[in-house]
Parts: sequence; C-alpha cells; structure tokens
Amino acid sequence: MISMDEKTLTELLRKYPTTMHGDDGKTVITCVARLSFVHFKEPRRGDNPSSKPMYGCAAILPPAADVSLLRSICEKAWSDRKCVSRTEPKAKPLKKQADNTKWEGFGDEGFYFNCSTINPVDLFNLDMTRAPVDKFYSGCWGRLKIHSYDFDKGLNWGVSLGLQAVQFFADDEKLGGGGNAADGFEAHGNAVNGSRPAQMPATGADSVW
Repeated sequence: MISMDEKTLTELLRKYPTTMHGDDGKTVITCVARLSFVHFKEPRRGDNPSSKPMYGCAAILPPAADVSLLRSICEKAWSDRKCVSRTEPKAKPLKKQADNTKWEGFGDEGFYFNCSTINPVDLFNLDMTRAPVDKFYSGCWGRLKIHSYDFDKGLNWGVSLGLQAVQFFADDEKLGGGGNAADGFEAHGNAVNGSRPAQMPATGADSVW
C-alpha cells in the first residue's frame, strides 16, 4: 500500500531524477525509490551459508521512473569486465516488479533492484545531517547512491549493484517484507512539500537492463 499521492510522486521524480555521479560511468544517485527488505542495522547472510553477511535493501522504482542511467551503468560494468571469456551476463540487477507481486509493495509495472555492501551504510536526512539507522524501514522513500560492478563466481556471473549511501526522503506505510559518502547528494528542506534544495555541506526474477 502506498500513501504518497501520485501528484507528489510525479513532482519528486521531476525534481530529483536519477543522475550520474563521478567520472567512472558506473555510479548514480537514484530517483526517489521505496525501500524494502531493509537491513541497515545488522548485516544479513544470503541463502549460501558461506556467503559474507551484507547490509542492503531492495529499491522499488515508481513505474514512471526513467531507468536509462541504471541500464547505462550496468552496461558499463559489463563492458569493463575482467573475465572477457563470458559473452553474456547471467545475472542482471534490474528486475521487473511484476515477477514478484507476491512481495508487499511490488506492483504490476516498473522495476526494482537489490543493492548491498559489506560495510555499514552511510545514512542521511533530507538536510544532509547524519540520520539514525532506525529512521529507515521497509516502506519509506529515499534516494540511493549505488555503483555497478561485474563478478564471476564460477556458476554465476554478471553485474551487481553496490550500495554506498541512502538519503531519507519520506515516510509511508510500512511493508512486511568509497570516497565521500555524502558527495553527490543535495541537502533539501521538506522535499514532499516542494521546498527548494539547499547547498550541500562539505562532509566527509527476470533480469533486464
């Protein structure tokens, strides 16, 4: 269930689209997305018991979101891959919500992606002050700084997304389900009410693309 009205969401997508960050062609600040499967407080281990515990979340993109830059960073990571013997990626991070509508918050249209990191996630409020980890939960809205990278683990290979930082944007119904981390975000007033951005302070299923 989404309590944010469509008009507000449309305005947020217009004002805060996904933007490229840095010069590597693999890092973006996303548009506003709804967070799900949030584990920022403690890392979680995947299905493989030998895997490393990771912090991370799923980001549910609004159906109207432009995903062209997300596709671009995935393509860049694959074109720069170390294992050139692999001709096609087996794993792709951008997925269709429609393939997972059993999960609360996932709809019939639009995309989502998973992102993770072995390090604690840098978390920020709208005004770019540090945010407490308890402010983030499955169902809230935020913008994410993510980067793409290639991997090859023998039986599985392709592109994945690393999570660097998250900026809180708005509350909503709860769901069941490197470098300067602040660099690239902007400080904002109440984004939902349309305040102008302030100057950022200088602070330290089926896969597609």
